[in-house]
Amino acid sequence: MLEREVEIEYRPRLLEALQGKVKAVADSLRDQTPGCCQCGQPMKRQDTESVSWTARFGRLHAPVTRYRCPDCKNECRPLLELLGVEPGRLSGSLARLLGLLAVVAPYTLAAQLACCCWVSASAPWGCGR
Repeated sequence: MLEREVEIEYRPRLLEALQGKVKAVADSLRDQTPGCCQCGQPMKRQDTESVSWTARFGRLHAPVTRYRCPDCKNECRPLLELLGVEPGRLSGSLARLLGLLAVVAPYTLAAQLACCCWVSASAPWGCGR
């Protein structure tokens, strides 16, 4: 019970710290233009949109720039590729923890434990909140 109280108390600070690190990574990529993985030519900036995903401490947000190769038509979003996340989904760390939970616990118990993590009860089986 004490562990849960501490987790609840510090979760906002942990989320804030993680969001700050995501922002720092996003800022570091801001002036970099990626090269196309197929032809090697510099890609052109298409657009930037705000995306979010769920991590262990809550929902993270970041402005994500999409690039497109004018010749090959390949697209990339360097920030998401670097962080290893997809918009609207779970972070890799959270997905691995919930995957482990789904393997070792019966469905009902896994769903209850997932809810304690502030994630949808169906998350261990592929669905985010």
